[in-house]
Amino acid sequence: IGEDSVLVSLNNGEIFIFNFKNKNFNKIGNDIQNKYFSVRDIYLHVEKKKFLVLATVQKQNMCQSIQFDSYDYEFSNQIFRISNPIKLWESETECDSPFRAGGRIIYYKNNYFLSTGYFSEKYFSYHEPGLHPYPQSKDSSFGKILKINDQNESEIYSMGHRVPEGLFVSKSKDLLISTEHGPKGGDEVNIINKNNNYGWPCKTLGTMYGYLEPLYGSEKQDKMWPTDLEGLGCDYTASFTDPLFSWTSSIAISQGFEYEGSYFNNFNENLIIGSLNGVSLFR
Repeated sequence: IGEDSVLVSLNNGEIFIFNFKNKNFNKIGNDIQNKYFSVRDIYLHVEKKKFLVLATVQKQNMCQSIQFDSYDYEFSNQIFRISNPIKLWESETECDSPFRAGGRIIYYKNNYFLSTGYFSEKYFSYHEPGLHPYPQSKDSSFGKILKINDQNESEIYSMGHRVPEGLFVSKSKDLLISTEHGPKGGDEVNIINKNNNYGWPCKTLGTMYGYLEPLYGSEKQDKMWPTDLEGLGCDYTASFTDPLFSWTSSIAISQGFEYEGSYFNNFNENLIIGSLNGVSLFR
């Protein structure tokens, strides 16, 4: 934001300006700390002067929903001000504490795209985190990538996602790309196309966390991945889109980006994917 500064937000809604020249963090006074339960992502639309927030909001009886809000913003002399809050979209209300999972905002081809996960440990008989019918349900906003147009009309763009923690655009290849946490050994990079189903929880290249080892004190699982998930909405006659790449070990994948700099010339127009285990490069 500006030539010498970057806008930083924390999960609790505090907002800071970091100045590259003096190396200082300045906390702004009109932050959003008291409005949201947990901020998942922020996005600055510089041309429109819009500050976008994707966050969970607390409802009655300890339930939550995901909300996408827009603010006008001004930035001058290291002072950042937001005003005119408008709610652009809100998910259904849930009470199963699912929202530890991902959530990103990207602006692509004159539309906003949001990623939502669903990470429940309570639903199914298998002791496997993330198994739930929502990602395969067209009646649910969870486990999806959503498209919101300038008239604030929303639609499901793609489905079958577990924890799509990263969402970014390759400008050189004109592609929308997600990075997604899978089960054990199933982290993925996906090229996102409209109306595609990316398979979760019906299909994965990972394995069950309980496969050949106990999970949470339970018995060992004898299946690498269950094939009887019709109760989760799995239609095994359907076509599922395979990932561009999937790791055979759990790398704890994070956000990705397309490198556009000149310092590392050999990396220009390459995709960089971050994780706890290092960085992966895709040409």
